[in-house]
Amino acid sequence: MTEKNIPKFVKLKHPDTGDICFYPFSCNQKHFDDALRYEAKPTNVFVCTYLKCGTTWTQNIVWLILHGGESIPGNMRQSIPMLELDGSDFVNSIDDSVHPRIIKTHLPLKFVPQHREAKYIYVARNPKDAMVSYYYHTKGFRDVYDCCDVNFDGLFDLYIQGEIEFGSHFSHMTDWYKLRDNPNVLFMLYENIKKDTKNAVLQIARFLGKKYEDVLLADGGKKLNEVLEKSSFKKMQSEPDKWVSSCRKSTLGESDFGFVFFVICQTCCQCSCNEISSKNKRSQTCTRFLTILKRGARKLTLSTTSVMQIGCTILC
Repeated sequence: MTEKNIPKFVKLKHPDTGDICFYPFSCNQKHFDDALRYEAKPTNVFVCTYLKCGTTWTQNIVWLILHGGESIPGNMRQSIPMLELDGSDFVNSIDDSVHPRIIKTHLPLKFVPQHREAKYIYVARNPKDAMVSYYYHTKGFRDVYDCCDVNFDGLFDLYIQGEIEFGSHFSHMTDWYKLRDNPNVLFMLYENIKKDTKNAVLQIARFLGKKYEDVLLADGGKKLNEVLEKSSFKKMQSEPDKWVSSCRKSTLGESDFGFVFFVICQTCCQCSCNEISSKNKRSQTCTRFLTILKRGARKLTLSTTSVMQIGCTILC
């Protein structure tokens, strides 16, 4: 493994708080500063995810719901800006006079513009599967990360340490998870969207406003079926020019049960619960989880029974 096999990132600093945010190597402080200048509007709809957690798919679903089944014209990036790369001026240039403005962001919660009336859809995914997808992502955008043939082990270490773009997957996810009961936040699991897309689409529509759900269900669900067809993998794969990167079909990894324990593990390691007060025990438990994550990312299977056993270790 050489330095050229490891993706590179830059540390950018919040001008007021001094908080650090990791960006891809090809970016600079101006990108971060431009994103921080944006002020959220009450009609904004933010699609917030960590890297490779179904962002493009979710954006397409949200667009179709808000536009009555009408497809995104041209490339998605021209209609749904990425806040941290496109900046405040471009986001503000997106017309929102008829339909709410949709904004994509991978930024950690503390950097996301807030408005109590804006809506935030957060999609979380099993870190094992997200890590594998991110590995292929970096291999496809070598210039962005100034690297050649990406080494999996080296990337994995950075991923676990939270030293890739936009920081730790676990912190990113748990910060939003804590807000899951807020009326303007919809916290969803990628695995659930994939398992029952129809129900997920209706859940998103209901969150955006009852009128959107009513439109989908009218005429025997005509618009709902249209949204499902236009957001299907088959349809999206047939229109690669619409998306920022190509659609690579993923497979579901561990069950939602296993995913929940990843969240619990990270949450518990930051709390002071009496049941898990031993620092050594917390460290050992996390080490076991990281071992499972690494094995899983290499396509080995973890049974539900094993997940339950390790989950009990965390909770006891």
